Amino acid sequence: MDKKQILTFINEHPICFLATTDGKAARARGMDTFRADDNGLIFYTGKVKEVFQQLAAHPDVEACYYANGTQVRVRGRIEVLEDETL
Repeated sequence: MDKKQILTFINEHPICFLATTDGKAARARGMDTFRADDNGLIFYTGKVKEVFQQLAAHPDVEACYYANGTQVRVRGRIEVLEDETL
């Protein structure tokens, strides 16, 4: 798959499992992808949630999407945005 196909797949199947780090332990949970485009993937969560605390402490993550026998994994670094227009 090329980048355009991957972004299309993610936007058509936005639920993923997002893996974070909590100390030395891995954590994964289902997340809804708000948007996927050339700028990256956008997720939303509250600052009081454990996932936010984990992301703030360890911003390296991996998201795994699966649909119709196809799996797409995306690895990267989280950047916290507080953009009300999103």
